[in-house]
Order: sequence, then structure tokens, then C-alpha cells
Amino acid sequence: MPDDESGFGSSQDHATRMNGSSGVEESPSRKMGELVEVMACSGGFEISSAPMTNTLYSMLHKEHREIGKRGVGVQIVNGLKQVVANRGWSDVLTRLSSHWILIDTSGNVQLKLQMNASEAEQEAAEMHPQLLQPLPNLEKTQNDTSRRTENSEKDKTGMDGLRWRAPEVVAGGGSAVDGQKASVFSLGLVLWEIETGQVPFGELDAVNAQRQSATGIGPKMDSLKNEEFIALIHRCVSVDPKQRPSFSEIGEFLYSHPDETIGGSGNEMKEPEP
Repeated sequence: MPDDESGFGSSQDHATRMNGSSGVEESPSRKMGELVEVMACSGGFEISSAPMTNTLYSMLHKEHREIGKRGVGVQIVNGLKQVVANRGWSDVLTRLSSHWILIDTSGNVQLKLQMNASEAEQEAAEMHPQLLQPLPNLEKTQNDTSRRTENSEKDKTGMDGLRWRAPEVVAGGGSAVDGQKASVFSLGLVLWEIETGQVPFGELDAVNAQRQSATGIGPKMDSLKNEEFIALIHRCVSVDPKQRPSFSEIGEFLYSHPDETIGGSGNEMKEPEP
């Protein structure tokens, strides 16, 4: 296995390729978003500023791009390891979601590192009060697809990020929260999302999606066919942080399993080019 600073092979090994080429050009009509601090997941610990365009969420659920599942997953793991090694703490560890992951036209992955001021203000004003409301009948909520669609459009303000968030983070654990274990919970949902092409708990709005996952009900595994991968995701989204695997264990699994052995159906994606 080739070595790099992150321990899971070179960045070229894991660079993803969209649509079998070097990428897709941005539409001229796409607006440049607010600049945020991002970190490249391959190579050294490189920090830069970039607009929040080409997010993984947008590529999977709005543009329906093809990406290399294993390559993206390994790059995300490498990036999180670099954050811990070089910063120790960052907002991305407790707020990781496909909204916080960017992929450029060459298939290189970047992680958004910090919330901006408007996101922090909205989180304080909106998220926690909603979480205190009574949990509705889940069966009824699952059939109300309009609730999920309406809420998912709030992704730019941060509301939708709740569906990926670890229970202990939402519960207000503060400094007692283990950032690495919290990010593993979110990472498990992101990996499930990449494999299935579906929004985690997509039948629910974001608030109730988070509250359901906090009860120990994980995402549906029906479309996945590899039992080892299913077991890995179940461990990632355990409500007990101590039961979640390490970055290294997740990275080794992704590196050693080609896409076709862990993939699901509904959003088939191509193997990263060598």
C-alpha cells in the first residue's frame, strides 16, 4: 500500500473523477457564495478560502454527478485526521455533513473548517428551541415528504446539518464532547449517503431526523450489500461514542474495499482512476 502523510495511500490514488473526466465546469449562472475557510484533504495541511460551491450535497442530490465513492471517503478521513493532528479542534469535527464537503473539478476534496457568524447566530436562535418541541408521530412524519423537502432547502443556513450531527453534540455536551468520535458519527452518515445517493433520514425534516438518530435508529441499509460495510456504519452511528470506530479503521476499510463491493443501488458511482 503506498504511503502518504495520512496513512491511506497517495492523493492521486484517491482523487475522484467526475463523469469519467477531469470534472464538470461550473455553470456561469451559479453565484459565488460567501468565502469560507477550507482545508485540502490531500497533501499537507493547506488552508485557503473558497466559496461554498460544488458541495458534496449539491453534487449527490441536486446535480446527480458521478463521483468515486472510495476516493471521496478516504480523502474525507484523511482530512479529518489532519484537522485533529494540526488543530486539535475545529467546527468541522462536530458539524461535518455533505454541506461542509467540497469537491473541485479535479476531484480533490476540501473540508469547510468553521461556521461563519450568520450560521452561528441562526444555530443559537433556531436549532435548539426546535429540538425542545415534542417528537411527532414518526410514521405520519415519514409520509409527509413536503416537510423534508421544505427543510432541506435551508441547507445554506445550517438547519439541514442537524440530520448528520452526533447526539452528544446536540445535547450540549460542550467541552466534554470528543470531537473525533462526534465526527465519526457524522462521517458514518456521509459514507452511507455517498453509497446510497440518498439524504440521511430523508423521509424526515432535519430536526426530527436528528432526534430519531439519537434514539439509536440508524439509516436504512436495504440497498447495501456488503455486511462488513453495514456493520461499520452501524458502529459509526452508535449513540455510544465509545462504540464508534477510529479514523484509521474506517480509512483502512475504505482503502481495501473497491466501490463495487460496498456500493448500493440508486446512485451507482465509478471507481476512482489510478
